[in-house]
Amino acid sequence: MGLPAEIQDPLPTPSRRQLAWLLIACSLAVFGLALAGMLRGQEPFASWFFVFAWWSYIFFLDGATYLRRGSSILIDRPRGFLYLVPWSAAFWLFFEIANLQLANWYYAGLPVDTLSRWLGIFVSFATVLPGVFETTDFLSTFRIAERARCNPETWRVTRNRCQWMILFGVAFLALPMLFPRYFFPLIWGATALLLEPYLAKRGETSLWSHMAAGRPAVPLRILLAGAICGLCWESWNFWASAKWIYTVPFFEEVKLFEMPLLGFLGFPPFALECYTFARFLVAKGWIPEWETDLPRRVVNRRRQLSWALAATLLCIPAIFLVDRFLVRSTAPQVAEFKSLDADQVHKFESLSIRSAAQLAGALGEGQTFEFLGEGQQAQLTTELHLARHALMGHRGVEWLASVNVHSLEVLAQLDGEELLRKLLLEGNGPAPLPSPPEVRHWVRRAK
Repeated sequence: MGLPAEIQDPLPTPSRRQLAWLLIACSLAVFGLALAGMLRGQEPFASWFFVFAWWSYIFFLDGATYLRRGSSILIDRPRGFLYLVPWSAAFWLFFEIANLQLANWYYAGLPVDTLSRWLGIFVSFATVLPGVFETTDFLSTFRIAERARCNPETWRVTRNRCQWMILFGVAFLALPMLFPRYFFPLIWGATALLLEPYLAKRGETSLWSHMAAGRPAVPLRILLAGAICGLCWESWNFWASAKWIYTVPFFEEVKLFEMPLLGFLGFPPFALECYTFARFLVAKGWIPEWETDLPRRVVNRRRQLSWALAATLLCIPAIFLVDRFLVRSTAPQVAEFKSLDADQVHKFESLSIRSAAQLAGALGEGQTFEFLGEGQQAQLTTELHLARHALMGHRGVEWLASVNVHSLEVLAQLDGEELLRKLLLEGNGPAPLPSPPEVRHWVRRAK
């Protein structure tokens, strides 16, 4: 009779090796192209460098893992990999919704076009689970922490421990929502604490089951993968022109890339949460098994497809909220400059100069424009620098102009708290209102 379709190998071994080499070659080519485009300020690479870098990284690691071990997530478990994508976006959007209360980061410099902005947000967030798991899988080929052992009795699953873990999970979820300024770090442990007891009581593979077996290799590799992914997340975000900016209480001054130094401690436990959440999805039958060292499961494909569609649809209102409340600026356009009239804007567009980045490139090359009035090019340059500063966009420029701040030099001389009070009392500009962390960031960068 043979194996059911759900648990057959998708490709013969020679074809899979060829696919592994193809993944590596294509990922290197795309990353190189994206890097060159980002350095030159070319779109879509400048805005979405993060997306190109992450997917290149994911596909490269999958190919490299297969060549090292003879199995990998995408090549051996393609459906498992595919179903991780929408659930990854949905999982991360949970933290975005929490951030509406936490206010630990915001987005700036995103594309003006709503459709491309929403699609870019979804594709960016879809990298989270694949990125963490591909990194963990690649680390396993080096047998990292394979000999590590722990006392199984210390991690024995009991009813009492499950209850306490759930209680702590509820606290880790509630306290950051009630007192975000002081308890915001706890959000990065809530998911694992709430879901691990469910998995443990049902005998499912989980972080707890590995520890209870006395073999902590998988949790340790996941922690290391989280640290590696954290560095990748922050470095690739730093170089992109569309990015997130952290506004973490008490830790805004000392940063590596855009992340406060102590913030990097959050990535390892976050990776544990990713694993627990994905194991929960497998246990519920909502996604196929993706771990290559675990047996495939006979599953209901219609059910999994229905849940994947539900996860995707759930992302839409969540992305709307992110776009409405967390996207603080879009990439400035030439048409937004108040110093230009409609005819001058049209002439710039006839020269294929539509964005502030393109205009900055032209001015940086020493190009002059005869259709600009006397002194207008200097004024335009000053406004351009301010619009691109700290990715505040024209929204920030209009708010600052309303309180007579027209240059970076003036902005650098101001106190952030005093400027915020002045903006809120006397200023006006496009929604939303400038937030305290946002204004502090503008001033700090100007200084």
